[in-house]
Amino acid sequence: MDTTDLKEKNFEADIERYLITKGGYIKGNQDTYDKDRAIDMPVLISFIEKTQPKQWKRYVTKYGDKAERQLYRVFQDDVSRYGLIYVLRKGISDVGINIRFCYFAPASTLNDELVANYDANILTVTRQFAYSRLNKNTIDMVLSLNGIPVVAL
Repeated sequence: MDTTDLKEKNFEADIERYLITKGGYIKGNQDTYDKDRAIDMPVLISFIEKTQPKQWKRYVTKYGDKAERQLYRVFQDDVSRYGLIYVLRKGISDVGINIRFCYFAPASTLNDELVANYDANILTVTRQFAYSRLNKNTIDMVLSLNGIPVVAL
């Protein structure tokens, strides 16, 4: 066996290729990832606009050009208070507007809207994930759900 096949970068490439071709992932974009806030807001907003257009429109009407910043603040406050898993499951509620950050697999395929929302989740895989502005350290690979990093490999 050729030892070059055993190198870490080849292993990472194999995992990435599998996730993209068979796992429903797309390649992550470090250019839109906000290292200070640890989130890819353009991806998250895209998910929200697609799955919850009425709620997002109400949110933007309420907060105007500060809607994205306010959404992040409430998200971060709830993650600090309740934990990430709780917020992913329940979403947030702000001024009576409920916003979800992901959709889990529905129990059945009978409800087309639930299936469509689940399918709208944006899964990304990012190799050599640079997570800080303060140094050049990277994580070999990060899996994100709708712009929210959830797994580091």
